Amino acid sequence: REDVLFMADSPIPVKEEKKVLSGRDLGYLLRRLEVERALHRGLEERTFEVYYQPVYDMPSLSLVGAEALLRLHDRVLGNVPPAEFIPVAEQAGVIDKLGGFVLEEVCAFIAGGVPDELGLSQIGVNLSVLQCIQPDFAARMKAVVAGFGVDPAKINFEITESVATNDYNALDAVIRDLKSGGFTFAMDDYGTGY
Repeated sequence: REDVLFMADSPIPVKEEKKVLSGRDLGYLLRRLEVERALHRGLEERTFEVYYQPVYDMPSLSLVGAEALLRLHDRVLGNVPPAEFIPVAEQAGVIDKLGGFVLEEVCAFIAGGVPDELGLSQIGVNLSVLQCIQPDFAARMKAVVAGFGVDPAKINFEITESVATNDYNALDAVIRDLKSGGFTFAMDDYGTGY
């Protein structure tokens, strides 16, 4: 019975939407279930890691910032790529916890002084629109950053263009609130057609 409910609740891949799925076609469900379990293990066992991808100014080729990238190293599945675990985290309702973890790691990194030593002006933090439209999202982000004593101008929130929301008013209100608090925003994957 639990398997039937899981299958009914799982989204079908776009390429499979027009077919009746059976047998091996349903393998994606088993993988999704394993990834969801890995997400919960990762949160419990703290097997997520934040890596920093450098951001360069093109004309001068100087290092100016970095983008925080979340990685999952699971004891059962090994390394699970973000392109696989992020959609599952959104569907499973744990994207907010992952986002909070990343922001805390970034704030600890900034507060530790390494970005200033390297001359990094900002650290990019990816946001899921599902995080942004939570009622208390902006207040929680401000509280985390203030708790670490980090200047909000050091945080550049990135929202992927491809996951823009149906509720632009709510997203606009959150962006305005955070921008008025000193944070900056960037559109990630701009120009991909959304």
